[in-house]
Amino acid sequence: MPTGLTQDAGWEIGVSRTIHRPPQAVWEFITGPEGAALWLGVEGPLPTEKGAPYLLRFHQERLVSAAEREERRTYWKGVLDRVVAELA
Repeated sequence: MPTGLTQDAGWEIGVSRTIHRPPQAVWEFITGPEGAALWLGVEGPLPTEKGAPYLLRFHQERLVSAAEREERRTYWKGVLDRVVAELA
């Protein structure tokens, strides 16, 4: 079975990045207006309940093809790059 193709969920991707910044700084950014717009495409801050302290992960399932999987993987890697850049 090709990488990214599952028996039950179809094509899927997952990207993660360890961000070398204080957990509070990452959380404040990702849940604030700029961070929420960057990774979710929504306006306004998210609720401020704390999550994982330093690992940010995106995962998508039920993608229709290997091409879509690669497109989504490239997109989410770019989002992680931008999050790290914004926090630098």
